[in-house]
Amino acid sequence: MKNLLRLISLTAISVLVFTACEGPMGPMGQRGEPGQRGDRGDRGEPGNDATCNLCHKPASVRAIEDDYYRFSAHGLSPNFRQNFAGGCAPCHTHEAFLYAVNENLPATAYSIPAGNKALTRPQHFNCYTCHDYIHTEYDWRLTTTEEVPLLMWRGEKTIEFTGNAASSNLCVKCHQPRAVNNANMSQLASNPSAVHSPALSSISIHYSPEGVLYAGIGGIEFDGSLPYTNSRHRLMRQGAGISCTECHMAETDGVTEGHTFIATLKGCTTVNCHGRDGDESALSARMAPIAAELAQLVSDLADKINEIGSGTDIMTSDGSLVSGHPELANLTNAHVGAIINYQLVVNDAGAKAGAHNYPYVKALLQNSIEALE
Repeated sequence: MKNLLRLISLTAISVLVFTACEGPMGPMGQRGEPGQRGDRGDRGEPGNDATCNLCHKPASVRAIEDDYYRFSAHGLSPNFRQNFAGGCAPCHTHEAFLYAVNENLPATAYSIPAGNKALTRPQHFNCYTCHDYIHTEYDWRLTTTEEVPLLMWRGEKTIEFTGNAASSNLCVKCHQPRAVNNANMSQLASNPSAVHSPALSSISIHYSPEGVLYAGIGGIEFDGSLPYTNSRHRLMRQGAGISCTECHMAETDGVTEGHTFIATLKGCTTVNCHGRDGDESALSARMAPIAAELAQLVSDLADKINEIGSGTDIMTSDGSLVSGHPELANLTNAHVGAIINYQLVVNDAGAKAGAHNYPYVKALLQNSIEALE
C-alpha cells in the first residue's frame, strides 16, 4: 500500500512539473468540412405591412406615377428647366424645394445660393418632393406641415392650417402670391387715397396663389360694405377647415383620381359633402350663379381700375399693367391693392368657380371696387 501511495504521488508531481513548463501553443489545425445545409422551411404567409407593399406589389408607387401623377401639373413640370434661377427654383424644381424647406429660408425671398446643386442639377417634382424617402423612420411623411410666412407680405402675415387640414401647409408653401417689388403692402388698405410711392411700372403676384384665398388670409382687405368671412370649407372640422387634399385628391375614377390633384364635381359628391346621392348636376346648378356673380365682380373691378386711364386701359385682362402708360405714375394705394386682389382671383380657378372661400373672395372684389369710387 505504501508503494502504491508513493507511485500516485510521483505521478501527480510529474504532471505539475510538465504543466508548469508547457511551451507556446502550436498552429491551429485546418478547418473541417462544412456540414450539410438544412432543408428549406415552408414559405410563410404573405405579409400585410403597408410600407413594404407600396413598392412590392403591382398597385404601388409606380402605378400611382404611371396612372395618375404623370397627368398632373406637378408631374409634367413643363417649366422646371426654364425656372431654376435663385428665386424661382424652389417652386419649380425638386432639389430647390427641399433646400427651401430644410434651410427654412426666410419669407423675404426664397433665394438659393449660386452654385448650389439645387440650381446646377434641377429635377422634376417627384414623390419625394412632398414625401420623405422610404426606408427611413418616417416613410412617406410629408416634407413639411409647418406654418407658412407669406412671401407677398415678406413674413408679416402667415398661414397655418391645423388639425386635419395641416397637410395644406405643404401646398401653401408654393401656392401663394409672390412679393410685389417696391409695393408698400401695409399702407395699401390703411391709406388707400395716397399716391403710391414709388411709382410702379409692373405689379405681379405670379401664378397659382390659391392658398391665400382659401385660407382667407393675405388679400388686401379694404374697408367696405362686406365683412371678411370664410366659407364652410374653411370653418369645418372645429375651425381647422377641410384640407386641400380632401377635394384635390378625392378618389373618384379614371385620371381624376388621387395624385392628379384635379378637383371635380364628382369628387365633391362622392366624398359625401355635396349630394350624398352623387348628383353632380344639382351641385353644378348651385354653383353656376355664384361663379357668374364673381365673374361680374371681376369685370366690374377691371373697369373701375381702368377708369384712371381716361379712355385707354392701364391693365390687361390678366392683370398686367400696360407698359409705359402715363397714368402709372398716379396709381394710388387703392389702385395697387385692387390690382393685387384682381390678380389673386383671376389666377385662382377655384376662386372664380366659387369653391375657394366664396365669401372672402366676394368681399375682396366688392370692397376693392368701393375703394376706387
